[in-house]
Amino acid sequence: MSRITKSKFVKADKWTTLETRWSNAEVIFYFEEPGGAKIRARYGYGWLSKNRQTQTLDGSVKKISIGSWGLTRAKIQVKLSADYTVIYVVQAIGP
Repeated sequence: MSRITKSKFVKADKWTTLETRWSNAEVIFYFEEPGGAKIRARYGYGWLSKNRQTQTLDGSVKKISIGSWGLTRAKIQVKLSADYTVIYVVQAIGP
C-alpha cells in the first residue's frame, strides 16, 4: 500500500482531469484543499459517461476510490472557482 503525493495546476471554472485509470487494483485518491473545490469520478466514454462520488472540499480530507471490479475507464476530475495548484495523494491497494 504505497502512497504518492502529486500536484497539478488547474485553471478555474471547468472540469479538469487529474488522473485516468484502467485499474486492476483498488486506487484511493485523497484531497483536502482548496475549500469549495468539487471533485468527482467519471466512468465511461462521451455521452455514455456517468459521474460518481461527487464531493465538495471543505478543509477535511475527502477520498474517491476506484475499484478493481470492472473494465471501465475512470477519470478523477476537479473543478475550481480560482486557478490553483491541487495537491492530492494516490494510494494503490493490491497488485
